[in-house]
Amino acid sequence: MSGALLMVYQNLRSTSGPAQWMAKLSGTTYGSANPLVKADGSIYTFHAFPYNDPDSGLDFAACTVVLYNSSGTLVTSRTYRFAAEYALSTSSVNGAVLNSDGTITILGTYTKSVQQGYIITIAADLSSSNIREYVGASGNNMVLESLTAYDSTNNLGAGKYGSSNGTPFLNLSLLTDNSSSNRYGIGNPDSGTQSSSIFCAAGTSAGYFGAFSSGTTPGALKVAKFTTAGVLAWKKRFTGANLRASGMSIIPTEDTGIVVACSTSVILKINTDGTLAWAKTLIITGYTQGSVKIDGSYVYLTGYATGFVYITRLNFSDGAINYVNQITSPQGVGRLGDITMSGDNMYIVGSGPSIIKVPKDGTQTGTYTATGGNTYVYEAASGTVTTPSITVADFTASSSQPYTTSATSVSEGGTGFSSTLYLK
Repeated sequence: MSGALLMVYQNLRSTSGPAQWMAKLSGTTYGSANPLVKADGSIYTFHAFPYNDPDSGLDFAACTVVLYNSSGTLVTSRTYRFAAEYALSTSSVNGAVLNSDGTITILGTYTKSVQQGYIITIAADLSSSNIREYVGASGNNMVLESLTAYDSTNNLGAGKYGSSNGTPFLNLSLLTDNSSSNRYGIGNPDSGTQSSSIFCAAGTSAGYFGAFSSGTTPGALKVAKFTTAGVLAWKKRFTGANLRASGMSIIPTEDTGIVVACSTSVILKINTDGTLAWAKTLIITGYTQGSVKIDGSYVYLTGYATGFVYITRLNFSDGAINYVNQITSPQGVGRLGDITMSGDNMYIVGSGPSIIKVPKDGTQTGTYTATGGNTYVYEAASGTVTTPSITVADFTASSSQPYTTSATSVSEGGTGFSSTLYLK
């Protein structure tokens, strides 16, 4: 790869029906975060691309931000690189929030000798940035896994903290002005290694929720709730088939509870007091679940299987299926990940790396023609839901409560440079 990040942009548009499109970039990405949609309809996407500096030969962890207009046309992009180290391991971008002042906060993780987190705040036009990199106290891992908006001045981050082979701790942090404060956490008693647990968080007016999974207990999903003062309110283990997941997505509800989607296709609505409102298993052959969002009376899910990507809408009240649609393409669309709702549309990023805009009411417009004669098809799919058997019980955490962690900011500043993208 040259000094400037080389990507190819391809826009696929419908020939009829509601406005919808797909924009796809070439290149290899380690992952993408949720897209952000501005009031004028323009869209930001976030991708963790590898970057090798041709002058020094060093590998960099890097986050690339791409800005499209409301029609899916490329406007500009910029790459933010940091953590120079030869043969740097995989990096990821795990969350992004559009702040009330128009700036954007991005959160992610990379690996040097230990796993470290980063938080970037950038201007709306991508012209300036502030980057802080974090490592856990005493050289421990500090992995930042999710980022959500909490209120007008704070965002809520979640991650895991601990030694590489020791018991990890769920770590919740309020982020103000790109700084981390008010850290609260809880030990995960079911995990033998830090890398085996995935953490995510959501905040409501009733407090902060953190979820973590995997570990040595089969079919176990753990959820903890802290009050806004940081006091542990409750901790519950949800046990049932397919609840041991390699990834999760969590979203707050208007009734101050949460909905959790596991990658193993189980979806749970959990009340603010820790009781289970409903649980469903989505049955699609070869399916792996991605992200979850709530909009009005519906829960929206993304997922993928070999050759297919799926968009599913469930009723918020009881988890019943409203529709299941699929997208296929001879050129591939990658694995779909995070989803963002805006107006009558939803925007979904994938590992392509790509972004797809479709109407959230499930309207399908059939076959799309792309540059060079390639096509993709958006159509109805087959899918059902079943009700799994799940038990709920308290558990004993592996640390005293609440567990408060600290992080060391190892650097501040960072470099941003224009990325070169070519229209195809």
